[in-house]
Amino acid sequence: DDNDHGSLLGDVLALLSAFVYGCYVTLIKYKIQDESSVNMFLFFALLGLINVVCLWPFLFILHYTHYEQFQWPPPNILGLLTLNGLISVASDYFWAQSILYTSPVVATVGLSMMMPVAMIADEVFRGEKHSVLYWSGSMFVMCGFILVNLDFKKQHQTDAILVQDDNANDSEKETH
Repeated sequence: DDNDHGSLLGDVLALLSAFVYGCYVTLIKYKIQDESSVNMFLFFALLGLINVVCLWPFLFILHYTHYEQFQWPPPNILGLLTLNGLISVASDYFWAQSILYTSPVVATVGLSMMMPVAMIADEVFRGEKHSVLYWSGSMFVMCGFILVNLDFKKQHQTDAILVQDDNANDSEKETH
């Protein structure tokens, strides 16, 4: 069945995307250990430049092979696309900062908070009502975010105590 094949392919691509994303966020934290050592605006500007330089040729290839026709969007759609791009840049900036201030795990779990926020926005702006099952799942997401943050804080405090103990032991050895 084509539908089952498409679903399987979609699942495989989602897992591949999650793997690449996990490597990406971990690499950011690994390479940029001190948040004061990097200019995030410059980081994302260079990332955008690399994407433009590497991906623009595909737009022309797809257009001239008639696989995907490019049309300039009407002004109202162009405005919405621009707004979407600005919101995405701001979101990515805050997300990258959260990786540097916390950890890749905490930042990624924080992204899952989009689900409860989107549900609230649906209720407020679109008048859409969600079932108790949706709200229960949303509560689990929020609890997971809180638990991950509590564990991160506990680990961070334990690491700080261990560093203090090591420094005290080093000072003691120097005096003797």
